[in-house]
Amino acid sequence: MAIWTRPIELVQLNALGEGVLPGLLEIEFTDCGDDWLRARMPVGK
Repeated sequence: MAIWTRPIELVQLNALGEGVLPGLLEIEFTDCGDDWLRARMPVGK
């Protein structure tokens, strides 16, 4: 069962993070499913 109220576009999701905390931490959403998101964030800079 999907928990999202509308389809998720990873490009749009990543664009929403630009200029705010996800963008500043370089969090990049890479995959999604009906009830999960997968992202990556660099460490050790």
